[in-house]
Amino acid sequence: MVGFRDFARAAAIATALTLTISASYAQERGPLALAKASYFFVGGKIDTAADGSPMVGQMYVETMIPARQRHPYPIVMVHGGSQTGTNFTGTPDGREGWAQYFVRRGYAVYVVDQVARGRSAHWSQMHGPVQPSRFAFTEQRFVAPIARRRRA
Repeated sequence: MVGFRDFARAAAIATALTLTISASYAQERGPLALAKASYFFVGGKIDTAADGSPMVGQMYVETMIPARQRHPYPIVMVHGGSQTGTNFTGTPDGREGWAQYFVRRGYAVYVVDQVARGRSAHWSQMHGPVQPSRFAFTEQRFVAPIARRRRA
């Protein structure tokens, strides 16, 4: 009789192989066929009270429109706190990100950088000073407890 551990191990191996094959298959399909790739800014205002009258409060939006758009509604990708839109445009090991995944499937994709983050400029006089990173807090929230114990 096959035990639960054997079943779980086989399921994990099958999942890993499927994900590896899917990722490599997406990379082998050639260049991304785009009708248009661009960017624009939304919102914002000129702050005449600050030196130089800078534009503040704008949001950066990167667009990828597939050559063959198959869906009427776009995908809008909004990052979480302390992140940027580049989270969706690639992986640390060089693979394509979620933006390219959906473009390859015929969706128009819009990737944003929220106001004062990433490619949307941060203006200290308007948004306040940049806060120091809270590495210990981030590690506590996003690193498995066993991995933290091994480093100690």
